[in-house]
Amino acid sequence: TLRGLEPEVQRLTTEHEHAMHKLEEDYNRQQQVLSQEAVGRLEEAWQSARQKIRTKYDRLHDEEVAAFRRRMDDLGRKQEQRLRELQSQLGKEIDEARREQREELRQLKEPHGEELGRIRMQEEQRLEELRQRQAEELDLLDRRHAGAVASLVRTARAERESWQTHTRERLLKGAGDKSTTPESAGLGEAEVAKWDKILKKERDEAIEALIR
Repeated sequence: TLRGLEPEVQRLTTEHEHAMHKLEEDYNRQQQVLSQEAVGRLEEAWQSARQKIRTKYDRLHDEEVAAFRRRMDDLGRKQEQRLRELQSQLGKEIDEARREQREELRQLKEPHGEELGRIRMQEEQRLEELRQRQAEELDLLDRRHAGAVASLVRTARAERESWQTHTRERLLKGAGDKSTTPESAGLGEAEVAKWDKILKKERDEAIEALIR
């Protein structure tokens, strides 16, 4: 009868509930293990991404410094070449004027003293004008050179400050998590200051080398 089957039904129900409870515990344990593994993989991915970012910015920084040094070297070579050409040209003009003067003086003898004195005065005036023109052109070239150097120095300082600000923000920002701090990102103020100091030193050395 149904009444006689109640103990068996109760036993089967109890076994079923126990089996379901065990399955639920096994499922929870598996979910916990999977969650821990997912967190570990996420942490590994974050560390790898952060290393790639730092490597990329290190490479960009090296390329920027190398390009800046090349620009400084090219400018220095062009300015030196221009100075040599100008000095050579003015030297030739002065030498030619002196040769002409010597030839004219050779042809003029006494009793042409008055004419000789006038010619000597004219030639001295001409030489003085040549010297004055040389001094003015050299001064103009020096001012242009100084202006170009000052402009490059300002540009270099602006680039350095922009790079420092951008790098500091990216390093402290982490992977985009607004709650990330320098400590949780693994980067402290000391490390950020170290990168700023390295960039400033290299830029200053390049500028000082150009000025010298």
